[in-house]
Amino acid sequence: MNETFNGQHTGPVALPVVFGVGERDYFAPFLSTIAEALRAHGCTNLKTEVIKDSSHYVAQEQPAALAGLIERYAVR
Repeated sequence: MNETFNGQHTGPVALPVVFGVGERDYFAPFLSTIAEALRAHGCTNLKTEVIKDSSHYVAQEQPAALAGLIERYAVR
């Protein structure tokens, strides 16, 4: 069922997506590469963010920064 559903939904994805990483996260150096790949696969409304003074556990390490990020993008 998932294969059939996914095969029928291959067009662009206009849903707003914010892909954020902590500046010391393992994936931080790859952020632009990951974003390019997501855009190439149809993610048309993608923003990227780097959360300062954080690694992988942003919600635990920088809760105020994460809350600010959510407010900035969710309240539009």
